[in-house]
Amino acid sequence: MHPEEKAWCSTPFLLWDGPEAAQVQQLLLAAYSGLGDEDGLHGSRCLALPSDGIWDKCAEQQGDWSSVLALADLQSVGCDVKAALALKQCGLYGTLHHAFQHENQSPELIESQSECSWRLAKWDHPVVAKGEESAGFHQGVFLTLSATANGEAEGIVDGLQMCRKSLSSELSNVAVSVTHGLYPLLSKLHMYTVLEAGVSVCRGAASYSEVIETWLDRAKQPGCSFQLHEPVLWMLIMLLKMLPSFPRKELASLLECYASQARSSNLFLWAERALKCLDTLEIVLNRLWKLEEFRVQCARGNIPKAQHMLWTLLQSLRKESTSSTVYAEALKLYGEHLWENCLESPDTIARDYLEKAVQLLEAKSGMASKKLWDAYLTLARFADNRYQGINQYMQSPDHQDQKMLLQDSDKILGSTPTRQPHAPKPDVKRIRIQRESELDRQHMERLKKSRNHYLVQALQNYLLCLQGTDSHDLRIFRVASLWFQNLDMAEVNQLIQHGLQKIETYKFVPLVHQLAARMGIPEAKSPFNFKHVLGKLIERMLKDHPFQTLPVILAMRNADKDDVIAKEYSASGSGDAPPRTKKAKISVEERVEAAQALVERASKTSLAPIVSEMDALMDAYMHLAYLPPPQVKNSNGVTLPRNAPIVKLSDLSHIPVLTQVVKVDRSCKYGNVSGISKFLAQYHLCGGINLPKKVTCMGQDGKRYTQLVKGRDDLRQDAVMQQVFQLVNELLKQDVDSRAFKLHVRTYKVVPLSRRSGILQWCEGTQPFGEYLTNPNVGAHKRYYPSDWSAMECRNKMRDVAHSSPDVKLMMFREICDKFNPVFRYFFLEKFPEPTKWFERRQAYTRSVATGSIVGYILGLGDRHCANILVDNHTAEVIHIDLGVAFEQGKTLNTPETVPFRLTRDVVDGMGLSGVEGTFRRCCERTMHVMRRSQESLLTIVEVLLYDPLSAWTLSPEQAAALQHSKSQVTKPSVAATAPASDNKNRLAQRVLLRLKQKLQGQEEGATLSVTGQVNLLIQQATDPANLCRLFSGWQPYV
Repeated sequence: MHPEEKAWCSTPFLLWDGPEAAQVQQLLLAAYSGLGDEDGLHGSRCLALPSDGIWDKCAEQQGDWSSVLALADLQSVGCDVKAALALKQCGLYGTLHHAFQHENQSPELIESQSECSWRLAKWDHPVVAKGEESAGFHQGVFLTLSATANGEAEGIVDGLQMCRKSLSSELSNVAVSVTHGLYPLLSKLHMYTVLEAGVSVCRGAASYSEVIETWLDRAKQPGCSFQLHEPVLWMLIMLLKMLPSFPRKELASLLECYASQARSSNLFLWAERALKCLDTLEIVLNRLWKLEEFRVQCARGNIPKAQHMLWTLLQSLRKESTSSTVYAEALKLYGEHLWENCLESPDTIARDYLEKAVQLLEAKSGMASKKLWDAYLTLARFADNRYQGINQYMQSPDHQDQKMLLQDSDKILGSTPTRQPHAPKPDVKRIRIQRESELDRQHMERLKKSRNHYLVQALQNYLLCLQGTDSHDLRIFRVASLWFQNLDMAEVNQLIQHGLQKIETYKFVPLVHQLAARMGIPEAKSPFNFKHVLGKLIERMLKDHPFQTLPVILAMRNADKDDVIAKEYSASGSGDAPPRTKKAKISVEERVEAAQALVERASKTSLAPIVSEMDALMDAYMHLAYLPPPQVKNSNGVTLPRNAPIVKLSDLSHIPVLTQVVKVDRSCKYGNVSGISKFLAQYHLCGGINLPKKVTCMGQDGKRYTQLVKGRDDLRQDAVMQQVFQLVNELLKQDVDSRAFKLHVRTYKVVPLSRRSGILQWCEGTQPFGEYLTNPNVGAHKRYYPSDWSAMECRNKMRDVAHSSPDVKLMMFREICDKFNPVFRYFFLEKFPEPTKWFERRQAYTRSVATGSIVGYILGLGDRHCANILVDNHTAEVIHIDLGVAFEQGKTLNTPETVPFRLTRDVVDGMGLSGVEGTFRRCCERTMHVMRRSQESLLTIVEVLLYDPLSAWTLSPEQAAALQHSKSQVTKPSVAATAPASDNKNRLAQRVLLRLKQKLQGQEEGATLSVTGQVNLLIQQATDPANLCRLFSGWQPYV
């Protein structure tokens, strides 16, 4: 049996029998080590019984040098080189310098000792002999720097020559096809250029100021890995110390930069060494490095030490200067620390630390400081946290019980007669009830007042933060959420109106669907009415960004136009376009009326040509969507009627192709957008109940844009899910690891035209996952395993046992798996025969599947059958389409879905020998780590989307039945044109948000799991035959 056929199982350690396992494993270890593929090395452990060599290499690739040091210590004999490497990578240069001083050292140990000597400035240590042929690079560096320190010109020349010889030797031996091996060499080349420049400055042969400025700029631009960038930084530090005038300020800046980058890479010992050097400089004027020391101690978990350190600094700064930037930054950090650890009352934290920090920074730096924007954000998050806490308490059963008791007390007091003036004895019970009621009423008033205070403070500071920087643009979702929750508060609307005037409109473009869904006619003339403020904002967005805003507004206006066009075609009784002599009456609701009014106002401005062309284009698309197809199908395409509106369109020069991705221009200038030339006169029908039409639009840029036009299908939810994917990609970009591994979710453009029609960007160069595998004529299964059962046979057998017991289903599933072998590995051999491309594309596929799986699980994406996953024939990445079943609606289908994502045998087969181990599992963990760390942003984003008045995240019984129709390809039936009842919608949204929060906190099956544990559980669930056998037969769980 082929080894890859054995590796589809998700067991963490899939052990092979026989000598082949060890041989394959050694081959993979050598290959992955040379490539520097840490994930592949990690996954190769599953192929045979693990040995010390495997764990050793894994620890080295993962940077777990403490484990390498421990293993070297256990082996003791012959491990000096490995121990020296581990000590160096741990940053223990002092220990390494004093160790291994015995005679007859190996060249590797001499090289390590040389590096230690120049890093520690031990110039009197004899570690290198001049002119030695086998001398290494760091021996040359040591000789050059020691000669520079001692003023020996001849030694400088010898040292530089030694470095050049070493680099020349390494360059001649490096394998250029393996980029991982080039990185350390490039780092050494960078070090050599810095060394040459530094020596020239020290000897007065180069400009002092220009070289230092260049060095500082380089230092503040970290490379792909701090481990590679660090030697260059430390050499810069050593050279600055050697310069004649010893530039203390520049040296301090460089050491701060070094410490910050080391902390970000979790190399705390390295950061502490730089901070120790700063301490010896005795620079009193700028103590920002003390704040970095606080961050390092917090990152290490030394909370008491960090707290005492910062408190001491605050006391010192308060005495010296209460207006410095360092003091304000220290106040902010200490306030954050007190808040996160609940060490002070909220009022004290806000008044004495966070608000005070903002005031100091405003007075010091005005409105142009990154530190000020960060201070605004910190105060906003603190106030938002307090607002949410109070709001949750006010909605809790305890508070509701207290309100009921107060109402009961009021009833008792109202029914009990008051005491008469000459009554012999006061009513003690009544007096007690009155006092308790008054206390309860005062408590509730204080709660309400505090809630409103923190709400306003949070909004105010979020808005201030958004005004000055684009690094926190995702906070616009939180602003929208707070605004929508309190849209009846005049104070909130007033604050929003004043704040929005100073925020650029491009920041609201990601929210255009949700903003437009809440449009309406202002009920009052007050300028602080919610609908008035919202209307003004959307009008500004339409003026500044028409190509992103206008299609949404027109789709809102066309909400009920589907029925009108469908009736026109029904009345015409033919495939020709119906005559358009007069406009049919369309039902009007408030948001449709508001959209119509906005379009009319825009038509009287400079936007008139854009509005006219866009309106005509969307109307033509809708007519095409409802154009009756011919009775006889033609594989060569269908010719459009001559009087079809879309045929008449040509030379639309003011608008872009509707499925073209037009990037948001912050300057609001879209002069370089190419228009539409024409539409080809033929279209093709695609499979599905509603027969979507595939058309080709010719752009004025000469490109062809293939589009899918759908009628009787609500695409608004698909558009919203694409919006979520784009925002998830932004979160992944912000993470260093995810960005390095290029983790992202593939997206495509979806443009709703109305409630029940829309167009989609055709994903060029792709094919459905099932098309490649199970096509009855040219499918890979039939080509590579012609004697196996066919896909249709397997499906029929699964359908026959659909109503049988779980044991019978499992038995049938296992029998099918025996008769139906996975073949997706051949996709890469066919499409990418060149070895480098084959490896790259397989890696891209595995990472794409991992990212899509975790993001899909978090968002509850269902209906992932073989036709709803596309594979890119050029990049091998997967693309998820037809996203209407989201937020775990799949569990409500007639045959409930029992797996978190699709991880069937063929999906795993494309990942190589290690299967789900290695790259897939590690990328799942990276994606889950980002999702869990971005919990606050994700919950806010999804909350805004879920409460969208136009989106109904539920399936009717008819829809659920249609999705699991007996036919192989179906599309969703038309959905109801009206939104669900608000009470039901709120309950649904609350339930979805609760489950989403549980997922992001790792709560699975009653237990709170780590990221690794949660990923393990999900992979086990997705590959468990007991779960797969219970799925709908059309899902094809055996493929």
